[in-house]
Amino acid sequence: LLGLFEPAMAIVDNELLAPFQETLARHGVAGVVVPLTGGPAPAGWVLFDDFIRDMPQTEPCVAVHGDDIWQIIPTSGTTSMPKGVMMSHQFAYLSAYSHALGHSRGLRWEADLRLCCLLPTIYHAADTSHSFPAYLCGGTFILGRKAGPREVAELVSRERVTALWGGSSQFLAEVVRAIEAEPSSVPLPVTAMFSCSKA
Repeated sequence: LLGLFEPAMAIVDNELLAPFQETLARHGVAGVVVPLTGGPAPAGWVLFDDFIRDMPQTEPCVAVHGDDIWQIIPTSGTTSMPKGVMMSHQFAYLSAYSHALGHSRGLRWEADLRLCCLLPTIYHAADTSHSFPAYLCGGTFILGRKAGPREVAELVSRERVTALWGGSSQFLAEVVRAIEAEPSSVPLPVTAMFSCSKA
């Protein structure tokens, strides 16, 4: 991915930076560290607070068209080879609106949507369909870091999740088994999304 996209910089939390710092350096990539567990920034990197300290708090004065590409998402897609998918503003909105309709069904108010994902959202089109609906509804997007069946079940309960992006159907089945093991403590979400895959 680094060779294909040639990024100018990276924004990485300090827990994830350590195992990849050598690879990033080999490709000439440095950037911003989000210090989740504290500590200084490595040489050539900047702490997030320092990076944003002098940034303007006003919107830039630019004209944006719906067909303008605002994001190129790296994805493996159907070929398992890295590629970039261009996302326009219109696509992002339409994808988010179409998913928000299903996610908010059964809720009293759209703003009650509490959408949860413990799987990578930025690596594929789930970035728009599985996070943006919460923003459009005025709801809440809950982004986890580690996906295990028990962890997902506990997060669903603790955060009162109403919609869950579960990844593969096999993983979602494991989550359901974890929920069924303690049904009184884990309310089921209103909706659950998964990707169909061959066994």
